[in-house]
Amino acid sequence: MIWDFTSTQVMKGEVDYSLESFYQDLIEQVKHNFGKTLSPEKFKECCNLFWLFCHYQAITLSDEEIIQKLGSIEPPMNKEFISMMCEVCKEDGKMLAAIYQNLFIKYFVTALKESWGNEEKATDRALALVNLYINRHVKLWLT
Repeated sequence: MIWDFTSTQVMKGEVDYSLESFYQDLIEQVKHNFGKTLSPEKFKECCNLFWLFCHYQAITLSDEEIIQKLGSIEPPMNKEFISMMCEVCKEDGKMLAAIYQNLFIKYFVTALKESWGNEEKATDRALALVNLYINRHVKLWLT
């Protein structure tokens, strides 16, 4: 995907680019590249696959860790395909990571106030809230 802002700007909150906006841009990119050739079911699967690889890049899994995670799915993906998808989704994954980081910062500030300055407690709470937020959105998109 191509943006007129950087992942750093997103992470710092200088640009309002949300998880929802990212997913919509991902759908548009898949539609532009593959929309005419895929059935609606395959289109959704393709969007989910790109999302998964962007997510894995965002949480900085190595190619080997991704191969381990995806090695048992059907139909199987070979190492070359997985490595190629990692490369294709690398920059998009950086943007998604910036969105995750921005969410953490927003939740951390609130959690720090609620935990009376206890950084460890605030970090745990912020991570839990970010994970919950991401999981809720992903469940909506992947169903």
